[in-house]
Amino acid sequence: MARRFHRNNASAVALCLTQGDYIALFPSMSELPANDDPPPVAPLRPRLDDCCKGSCDPCVFDLYEQALERHRAELQAWQKRGSDRKKTGGPTGI
Repeated sequence: MARRFHRNNASAVALCLTQGDYIALFPSMSELPANDDPPPVAPLRPRLDDCCKGSCDPCVFDLYEQALERHRAELQAWQKRGSDRKKTGGPTGI
């Protein structure tokens, strides 16, 4: 969980491990360590009522399937980067 703090007109972000325990204070989210490589976020599945049932091309469900395929490829690449980091002890391909 990240919390944003403001001090002297500058913002900072602290990562909260538990209530009251904070680590890794950074001037901004853009200044996180270079080896920070979060997993890709899966697309949200459309609700049934998101489809107008008008035979659209592409349908919202077609777009979701395309996004899901991209997510799977991104996840696989992320997992490979993680396993490469474990083998070498550092970031790769970033």
